[in-house]
Amino acid sequence: MLAENSEFRTLIYTGGEPLVRPDIFELLRHSQKAGLANIIATNGTLIDEEMAYKLKEHGVVCNAISVDASNAAIHDFVRNKPGSFDLAMRAIEATKKAGILLQINTTAMEYNMPHLPELIEFADNCDAGIMLMYQLVAVGRGEKIEKATLKKTANKYLSELISEKQKTAKTIIEPVAGPQYWAYLLERDGIEEGLLLNLAGKVFHGCSAGRGFVYIKANGDVWPCPFVEVNAGNIREAHFNKIYYEAEIFQNLRHREEKLKGACGECNYKTVCGGCRGRAHAYSGDYLAEDPRCYLKEKFKNA
Repeated sequence: MLAENSEFRTLIYTGGEPLVRPDIFELLRHSQKAGLANIIATNGTLIDEEMAYKLKEHGVVCNAISVDASNAAIHDFVRNKPGSFDLAMRAIEATKKAGILLQINTTAMEYNMPHLPELIEFADNCDAGIMLMYQLVAVGRGEKIEKATLKKTANKYLSELISEKQKTAKTIIEPVAGPQYWAYLLERDGIEEGLLLNLAGKVFHGCSAGRGFVYIKANGDVWPCPFVEVNAGNIREAHFNKIYYEAEIFQNLRHREEKLKGACGECNYKTVCGGCRGRAHAYSGDYLAEDPRCYLKEKFKNA
């Protein structure tokens, strides 16, 4: 179904751990034949050289391996599994040997914030092409560790850190659930309105929930992203295109500039940022509400 929509060219298999599925290679082959590039988002514990080469044969172009610290003890603590760091390192080496693009996925939270500078350097030294720097959002199992989510000061620090490290890192560092990063860069350079801001809006789209990105659960339910727990329909009952183009939540998110509420609705950067819609929904129950962890919002609320 995704293959019939020109907006979608990539299918990311995630979980939990997708490699525990007994039919994973059948699924990978199906999406490969449909013309989609396959990505595996994995903890890496099941990837050795044999597995890496088999994944490549089934159209996997990127292994996104979760690493929460470059220190084994901290990574194993976050993962709650002794030895998981060593297995992730095995997966990293196997991925590179098989010629698959290496991506490092990290979830920034209070547990590992002091160690993120070293982790970014670790990803760069591993020759990772991309590093996705997620923020912990209090949804799903994340609700149980809500206290570990980043507050405004830490959110700002993360933007500053990514910006500073990107000056020298070859790895592309991309924030996830932290769309304020793009607004931070523009504001830092004094770009708050006018042609340059409009041009930036053509390149940076901030929160991607429902805007070229969707999350399809194993049961067929379609959400705008894993952090926006709102069901727009089920692909077992309706065609994907009908859900994506006609469901109210997708229409609202595609036109969020006219729909956002509170400080996000008043913000100059609502095109390049738009606030994290998952975080807004988690704390207010309204996916169009303002992002409660935005460190820029007070300025625009009082403007």
